[in-house]
Amino acid sequence: MGWVVWSVDTETGAREGIVPLKEGTWACPLDASGLGQGSFFVGDRDSFGMPGDFMTTPVLRTLVFEYDGFPMYAGIIWIRKYDFDASTVHLTYADPNSILGKRLVAPYSSAGMQAAPPLEYGPLSLETQVKRAVQAATAGDMFELPIVLPADMAGVHSRTYYGYHMMKASDVIQDLKEQPYGPDVIFTPRWKPGNPNLFEWVLNIGVPVPGLLVFHVGVKKSGISKLTVTEDANELANHVIATGEGTEAAMLVKSAIHGASEYPALVKTISFPQEKDETVLQALADAELALNKKPVEQWAFNIQAGAEHKLSELRPGLGVRVHVQKNAWLGNGTRNLRLIGVSGSLKPEVTLQFQPMEA
Repeated sequence: MGWVVWSVDTETGAREGIVPLKEGTWACPLDASGLGQGSFFVGDRDSFGMPGDFMTTPVLRTLVFEYDGFPMYAGIIWIRKYDFDASTVHLTYADPNSILGKRLVAPYSSAGMQAAPPLEYGPLSLETQVKRAVQAATAGDMFELPIVLPADMAGVHSRTYYGYHMMKASDVIQDLKEQPYGPDVIFTPRWKPGNPNLFEWVLNIGVPVPGLLVFHVGVKKSGISKLTVTEDANELANHVIATGEGTEAAMLVKSAIHGASEYPALVKTISFPQEKDETVLQALADAELALNKKPVEQWAFNIQAGAEHKLSELRPGLGVRVHVQKNAWLGNGTRNLRLIGVSGSLKPEVTLQFQPMEA
């Protein structure tokens, strides 16, 4: 069957019809917004009779990229441009993180909200606080989205958000992800069980666990191509300074130093302007130092859809094993990696990106 691109109603998930894209890119990165661009001809055989204006209306419509019946990606249309000379419509779309960046989480969001009582989460797990932020951004008329929320999880974390900060849902989610041991947040697309004419995103929140998927590098018929291993030291630091709430001499400042670092002095500053808890700010500095005390290693390679694993098995956050055999640079052995991104187009080849599990 290959790729099929569907138009669905952004608010209800109702399936509207097939959009005959000639070109289309998509990306599912871990903990980031996945963007894409696509285009279709107007007036050709494939688009004849299609209500193209209705099925590609910005914001009101979402594109679902389906491979062999399984949704791999879904993006809300934000830009539509018609090229008269080429008789082509160009679309730009982004996953639901994009609309959560346009929704406030404050219970009262109007004039005077700066003095409204603060929004307090906790004591709860960080995962459930992420859920609360999404709930706040999708509750009520004109706010509903077809997002399936997970069950609550108990926890001991507490966060407070003040009306004068005018926090958007995406800001709150990012804040929670940046906390020590913050969770991964992934919106997984699917057709609604029992009603395949309805689309929905499943909000998956948590930390990655080792998976059972295995890839083999350096063997015949592995299906792997364009393998690269990149070591990026641009964010490398052995001294992290974290700033919190306040200005000038009243600013809250904490730092973390890796005294035994093998690298020359490298300082990184990070800002959390709404953080007033010294203990939390110190933990954020410590976590940033742990994350960047060595260069970031990233693997990437292409696979043919369905060659070794079904596309439906490849979800960001999954732990995988990569076996390397007799390579002059990589040596011989097994690497435990975490899948941090899946991207592609309307071709059967997709690109996978990984980082070591400890990253």
